[in-house]
Amino acid sequence: MNISKFYSKVGSVALICIGLGFSHFALAGPPSSERQAMYYRYTMPDGRTEVGRQVPASAVDLGYEVLDKRMRLIRKVKPAPTAEELAMKQKKATQRESDEKLLQTFATSQDAERARDRKIAALDVIVNISKGNIARLNLEYETLAALAAAKLRRGQEVPEHVQVNMSSIERQIQEAELHIESKETEKQTIYDSYQPDIVRLKELEAATSQAGL
Repeated sequence: MNISKFYSKVGSVALICIGLGFSHFALAGPPSSERQAMYYRYTMPDGRTEVGRQVPASAVDLGYEVLDKRMRLIRKVKPAPTAEELAMKQKKATQRESDEKLLQTFATSQDAERARDRKIAALDVIVNISKGNIARLNLEYETLAALAAAKLRRGQEVPEHVQVNMSSIERQIQEAELHIESKETEKQTIYDSYQPDIVRLKELEAATSQAGL
């Protein structure tokens, strides 16, 4: 996807309009293309429309019309952007920069999904290994528990090493369960971190498709 081409096509008109609003050439005299202009029609901050040889500084940002000596319209200069418009322009520029960086990392939303799934799959391997270890430890614990029960039934004390081993196994199982819980949380974090990028890539793909790029 060519993000620069996309933004160029869909945003060129808006950028041109905003750019014209910054033109304050009337204060310094008309440019060469308007040297035949004799008057300017402008709106004062109080709403009054006036015609004069130059545009007052207080009216420039409100936009004006360039007229020839017969009062025929030569061109219009749009009002300067408002604070809201400037903020929106900055927001769009920031979004465009973000989109360009995103597309340098992932060409499509499917690429992002595959990258996400690879990381999650790697954690699944670790989780499965831990689950296997827990199953093995449970078998060992059951064997020791059966031995301890047999000793007790015969009125014998459970050997200290058996008790130590059972306690160790309980601790290992608990640690393995916490490890699994941690990896499951990490999987969710990875999924959540990729989601905004995937959603944005799909939006760009849809916009590109609609624009026929």
